[in-house]
Amino acid sequence: MDRETELLEHLSDRDLDFVVGAVVAEPRERPRVRELVRDKADFVELMLDDPRLYRRIVADQEILLKVSPYLLFTVLLRQVRRELSRSWTLEWTGPRERVPVFDAPTVRAVLENPTHRRYLAEMLASFTRVHSATLHVRVGDRTVRLRVSELDPRSLERLVELVGETQRLALWRRLGDVTLFLTGIFPDHLGAGTLGARLPGADDEWGRAKGREERGLAIETLDALERQGQLYYRRAAEHPNAPLTGLDQVLGGLADEFRSARKALNFLADRFIHHLRFSWFPSPS
Repeated sequence: MDRETELLEHLSDRDLDFVVGAVVAEPRERPRVRELVRDKADFVELMLDDPRLYRRIVADQEILLKVSPYLLFTVLLRQVRRELSRSWTLEWTGPRERVPVFDAPTVRAVLENPTHRRYLAEMLASFTRVHSATLHVRVGDRTVRLRVSELDPRSLERLVELVGETQRLALWRRLGDVTLFLTGIFPDHLGAGTLGARLPGADDEWGRAKGREERGLAIETLDALERQGQLYYRRAAEHPNAPLTGLDQVLGGLADEFRSARKALNFLADRFIHHLRFSWFPSPS
């Protein structure tokens, strides 16, 4: 799928109407402009970067009733990219604690890649509705119930062990997504242990950290989760069927640049959706 087709297929007619309405000041001109850009992704790209569209979106507390989550996060990620032109970011060090770090060019580079930016917008949009199910699976000579949720990485890990190799690609990818999403959008949950204790591979770090200060515990856990997220994406990227999805390169890129992607989402969460994240996303606790 080429870049133009991919972008336009993600935007609904209602999205395009909203974009044109925000960018074109004269109401009588909007229908004509709407027809002109219907099949022209380059023009749509220009409008997505228009500051008037960003201002219209952030001024509306009920924006998700008017546009798709994909359009919302596409516009916000583009704004993050613009604002990261300065020389520093805020690094998460604990619940409600941030310190300045001069790594903005590295973080911004992730969002300069249109494939990565589009993937992150899709991923964020997918978490506005989280699916869960109770499965009955065969374990030896017994049938057991397994409750699986997209926000519970440990349940997804258990499912990976029970399915065939072909099905593991989607699960590894989703495990990478949920780790990036939770550490990026809800990092303050790390300090309370609600996220770290649920992720596979984090138990040892938590056990060794007993008796340490909570702040040190949280930082160590974040590092462990980043390594785990990199591993998930790497396994997805190296799955034999990954090239068939066309996602092998972006998944490998996120494995390599997990920290920068996480910090881009931290910036988005702190700067733009601090008070709205619990309205837009299910609570991870």
